Amino acid sequence: MPDTDLRIRLVTPKEAFDDLSRNPCPFLLINIERHPRGIPMPNQRLLERLREDCDDDLLIVPTKAAELDAVLPLCRDRDRFIAGEFVLMEVTKLHETPERPHGGQDVAGLEERARDGLYVTVTMVTERLRACDDRQEGRKMATETRRGEIFETLQPLLRNLSARNCFDAGQRRVEAWYPGLTAHQAMKSVYAGVLEGLRNGAKRAFVKEEQLELVRTSYAVYAKAEQLLKAQHAMSAELRKVMESGEFVKANAQEQHEMQAKFLRERATAQHQELAHNKEGGPSLPQLMLAAAAMDLNPSSIYANVIFYKSELDCAMLLGRVERGVGVMFEPKHIKRLKRFMSLADASDGVDAETEAARALRDLALRVRARAPWEEFFTVAEADGREFWINKAL
Repeated sequence: MPDTDLRIRLVTPKEAFDDLSRNPCPFLLINIERHPRGIPMPNQRLLERLREDCDDDLLIVPTKAAELDAVLPLCRDRDRFIAGEFVLMEVTKLHETPERPHGGQDVAGLEERARDGLYVTVTMVTERLRACDDRQEGRKMATETRRGEIFETLQPLLRNLSARNCFDAGQRRVEAWYPGLTAHQAMKSVYAGVLEGLRNGAKRAFVKEEQLELVRTSYAVYAKAEQLLKAQHAMSAELRKVMESGEFVKANAQEQHEMQAKFLRERATAQHQELAHNKEGGPSLPQLMLAAAAMDLNPSSIYANVIFYKSELDCAMLLGRVERGVGVMFEPKHIKRLKRFMSLADASDGVDAETEAARALRDLALRVRARAPWEEFFTVAEADGREFWINKAL
């Protein structure tokens, strides 16, 4: 096996959690029952990524399903674990968060970004669907009539939110997302763009399904953000009670650390894992890649199971801004990951989630610049080694 520059350690789940409470980093789970002759090595592509993300040791946790279920629900990754595959787990620190305002009227931070991203997505998807329907019928129906039909189609995807209200709220935010354009001009532009694509051979059914899937994913991201943030606030409130207790106040610094660590081990691990990684039916990595561009949001802030792809999702979010006419700064890590994913998309015939996500990211990049300018950019940027400003090629 090539030198990975990582010191690989096999540890028990308890040892892993104790270690990760001090040094959060990715670790690997594997079902020891499927490997009675010994633990295999992870594949080279995974090791290369882990070398970039791990500052110290790489922990591999061989365990049994019954032992793992007692401390860490695997949710969507359970079948892969049972089959004996390596399952990558990401760890985030549960920081103390301020007390949530009462009344529920003030929305800020991550929740606000997810909400605004959903609203703008609904607005622009409505216009794209309007173009599809007008093209199918060969006539331009009255705008409000057509939108009303589309709202009925979108409503089941938005659960308790009103499709019309989401559209109206998104329309008020469009100008901030498309500099130099009025809301009307931006919406007209995406409508015209879809018509042009359909005239050039794009399949209407595919375009419609893609747009409906985008709304479905965007709502899932927003709903998960709400759920996760409420849980974090509740957990932080309980942690504050521990820290305000007489026992905690009287303890020395080391004892206080142990009390906090014990609380998080016993209360936070399973709950955060279940909330952040989601159960069956959550968005896939390719779906989240497209949502990152549409919502101007990195879903890894909400779904911990895709933190491993944080930089790639950053790229999707940044490319979404570039496509809307906003110049962005790509850091060296973004340049490296974008090139790697574009190469993966070109070279692989696979249908796994990573390859599909790579294709989605490549297609986003090619909407901003043609392939030759990208190749020239990568050559210059890698040789220079610094961050680069990117805007849309005219």
